[in-house]
Amino acid sequence: MQSTRRSREELRTTLVEEGRAILLAEGLEAGSRNLTFKRVFDRVEAKSGLRITNASVIKRIWENQADFQADVLVTIARGEARRAQVSGQRVVTMVQDFDMTSPQSRSHALR
Repeated sequence: MQSTRRSREELRTTLVEEGRAILLAEGLEAGSRNLTFKRVFDRVEAKSGLRITNASVIKRIWENQADFQADVLVTIARGEARRAQVSGQRVVTMVQDFDMTSPQSRSHALR
């Protein structure tokens, strides 16, 4: 077991990422009900040896488990929004480069 104290932000990032991994693996339709501190703490400990308790996070990072769950869901939503924006920018860039000056070039662009 590691006893190294993590900064508030390091601990938050670690737990949110692990919570995110759980939800993405199990599917978001399961919602955050299955995302408990205990499950996340156990996964972090199994991966890194870092032992975390409720006292490490409640009132220090989140007010309660519901706030943690909301933070994880917001992180997932923001990540999806960023991916969609990047994909949209790629499409716009690609479309701007299409030659639309003739029927043949427009047909080619559609393909």
